[in-house]
Amino acid sequence: MDKDTTAAAIGVKYGTTIPDANGLTTAQMRNPASFMSYHFGKTGGWAMPAGATHPVLRWQIAQ
Repeated sequence: MDKDTTAAAIGVKYGTTIPDANGLTTAQMRNPASFMSYHFGKTGGWAMPAGATHPVLRWQIAQ
């Protein structure tokens, strides 16, 4: 969740307030280093296309 662009204040599942610690800033969302467990290598499942605002699944850029 990009906490700079979302207006969500209440969680969907439980209806409770979303803690400030949840989510990433827009700058963090654009940085692959923010996603430690994602595999961005050539054989990985994730990609960060030029100009992207968040990671996408590699198969999505092939369409």
